[in-house]
Amino acid sequence: MKRITIVIVAILMATMAMAQDYGRVAINVVVPTLPNVPEDARAALETKMQQVATQYGLASNGLTDRFVMTAKVNVTSKDVAPTTPVKISQKMEVTMFIGDVIDNKVYESVVFNVAGIGQSDAQSMIKAFNQLKPANPKLKTFVENAERKIGEYYANNCQFILTEANTLAQQRKYDAAIAKLVAVPEVCAECYEKCMAKAVEVYQSKLDNDGNALVQKARNQWLAKRDYASANEALSTLGSVDPQSSAQVEAQKLVSEINRHLRNVEAARAKAAKEAAEKAEAKEQRNWDFKMKQYEDNMAMARQRQKDDTIIERERIAAAKEVGVAYGKNQPKSVTYNNIMVW
Repeated sequence: MKRITIVIVAILMATMAMAQDYGRVAINVVVPTLPNVPEDARAALETKMQQVATQYGLASNGLTDRFVMTAKVNVTSKDVAPTTPVKISQKMEVTMFIGDVIDNKVYESVVFNVAGIGQSDAQSMIKAFNQLKPANPKLKTFVENAERKIGEYYANNCQFILTEANTLAQQRKYDAAIAKLVAVPEVCAECYEKCMAKAVEVYQSKLDNDGNALVQKARNQWLAKRDYASANEALSTLGSVDPQSSAQVEAQKLVSEINRHLRNVEAARAKAAKEAAEKAEAKEQRNWDFKMKQYEDNMAMARQRQKDDTIIERERIAAAKEVGVAYGKNQPKSVTYNNIMVW
């Protein structure tokens, strides 16, 4: 029940943003180009009729262009006074209509006889149109009769409106369906209630459909690379899923899937980094052990070479001595002792 209330409020707020008086019948004021009325005068007449629509709460709310208020002007007499400046006097019959432009049906009309004097056709007509006062009882009756007949239209065509909106919703033209339903004025109580109930249903379908589309878009974004960049992109898209959409369930599942994957990736990276570090340490230790072995072997070889050199040197000295001794032994004994000192 709470969820439905929220949806109704959302619909009404969106609708009321376009209409100052949502509960009344909405009528578009349209005064087309008239062959016998200058553009300035036509615009003045349209403005005057807008004032009438606003006076009785029938201003267009932008939701339907079916019902219009329009007018035609018939000039019954025209006199041009030969003065300086020229004075143009015109009498005219202004007929206002309210009707259905789709069914081409007039619901109500009213006729006013007005006159005006000015220096041009436009000026004299503008002064004549200014005599059309929104508070005129004839205008009040005119508007009320038209509003009642338009209300009868909604009462008689309510089922058709519902069926047409349902068809649009099935075609996923949700906005068009909702616009058609909320265009029903509140004064048409029975039809209004039915259409509001249907509008809530269609609005929920719109939320669900839009939400599912966003979830699918986010899933595609995520699956494209399955990295942090695609995760951020998907999460941004999922943030647009309306909280009231049934797609929130799938959205949360996707968020959990993304989060779980990224955590697993981080764990795998940490494990791989640890293993890589351990391998690097083992490799460095092997290199160090190898270098230590080289160093020790080199030192051992150096010591051995030193030892070997010492032995060789001794052997060389010994050999040299042997050579010397041998040489001495082979020399003749011709030593003369001349002076022998006796102590």
